[in-house]
Order: sequence, then structure tokens, then C-alpha cells
Amino acid sequence: TQPYAPGVLADQPLFYWNFDEESGNALQLAPLTVGAVRNDLLPLGEASRIDHTASGTGLALGQAAHIPEGGYFGISQLVVTNAAISAPWLIEFWMQAEGDLVTHPRNDYLINIGNNTPAVLYDYVGASTSGGIELFHNATRTGSGPAIVDPAWHHIILAYYGDGAS
Repeated sequence: TQPYAPGVLADQPLFYWNFDEESGNALQLAPLTVGAVRNDLLPLGEASRIDHTASGTGLALGQAAHIPEGGYFGISQLVVTNAAISAPWLIEFWMQAEGDLVTHPRNDYLINIGNNTPAVLYDYVGASTSGGIELFHNATRTGSGPAIVDPAWHHIILAYYGDGAS
């Protein structure tokens, strides 16, 4: 089978991070052009890395983002070659929830780009779904999303169409 990162990069995403670094910033891996601007994501609020092998996931994927309560990866502003990224666009990632959401709700950002334009929220106050994943963009939240409350790995894709639907 083909390793995951080369498969993603073959689709030429506008941005790509895989969190496979040992620690520190999540390095921007795409676009892979000469002189590409680095939009590295900073670990904030005790966000760090976790090794798949050491954590017993059974996945041979190297490092992953570890986002404890209150932690997230963020960047104050994405630098792009054009003025804006026009819709539609999507954010795709894999995640595994930690802890018990029934006894300890999370109320977290997972990713925050450019002061909530966009941001990905997890189990956030006011959501209609406990353990829900939400997209926050242009001062609007989806309010609901798939609930991630078990310890399994989940493939998440959030689409923004630019017409108020997501």
C-alpha cells in the first residue's frame, strides 16, 4: 500500500500538515513549490505530539497531534498567494477522542486559523450535539456535527460551500 502522506500530496492540496514531527510546530508540507511560504501551525495550550506505536493505536503512522483539553494548533493568519480562498473548500483530518465526555466535557478548539476563519471546534459549549465536531467560519458555527465520543479513530471531512451550508 502507498504511504498516507504521498497519497494526499498527489491530490495537490492547497495546504497540508501531517503532524509527524517529533515536537514543535506542525510544518506546512504543501504546496511543494520552490520558495513556498511556510504556514506552520503552532502548538498552543499544551498541544503536542503522540507516537502511534507508543500509544498502542496499532497504526504505523509515526507521530500524531495530541490535543489535551484547552490545547490546539493554530496560526494567526494563513499566507496565501491570492487574497482569499474562494468556496467551496474542505478540511480533512483523522481524530481519536480521549477521556470521558459524559463526566468531563471538552469545550475545545482543535485548529484555529486566522482568528476563527476557519476553526474546528470539538464538544464546544452551545452545540446541539455532545462530542460534536463543528466548523466555525465568518462568525458562524454549524452548531452540530458528527459526535465523536468513543476511543476509535474517525475520518473527518468538513466542507464549506460559501452559501451558508456546511
